[in-house]
Amino acid sequence: MKSFLRRLLPSLFRTPLLLVLILVLGGCRGETQEARNSAPPKTAAAEDAKLIDTPEAHAQLAKELAESRKQAQAKQEPVDPEVAKRMKDPEYRKEKDAMLNRLSQVSTSYYKKGIEIRHTRKRPEWRLIDPKLAKLTDAGERKKQGEELALRFKGEVEPILDRPIAVKVFADASESVEIY
Repeated sequence: MKSFLRRLLPSLFRTPLLLVLILVLGGCRGETQEARNSAPPKTAAAEDAKLIDTPEAHAQLAKELAESRKQAQAKQEPVDPEVAKRMKDPEYRKEKDAMLNRLSQVSTSYYKKGIEIRHTRKRPEWRLIDPKLAKLTDAGERKKQGEELALRFKGEVEPILDRPIAVKVFADASESVEIY
């Protein structure tokens, strides 16, 4: 490309119109270099960012964090004083930890079999998701295996919790195909 321009350049200077074109293009090139060298425009995020370079700014940030923490704690459910007292008892904690350990072992064994277990406060029933049940074409067999799975799970978990539990079995993760 450079050799081509070197050969073309002497003939270009003979034509005044081409000379003007070269000067104009040279000016445009200069503008783009100026634009590249200029500082990048400030974004809204950069303007909103808080600088903590002064003790006053640091104190203000600490105050905002403390207020945020207070609001989060106010939203928490209140702890029953009886439960709080029990949790401080080392013997009770030991029993509770052992129970959680056994539950973890049960859930791990089901997980290794490809069965997902879901249980939340908002939905207190235990939900088992077994994708293998979706592959069964016979509805009767699917229901039978789902019921066996639920009863086996109840048999393992109820003795650990010392109370009856509700169990639902699903064939898919979206919990749209309820088996049992």
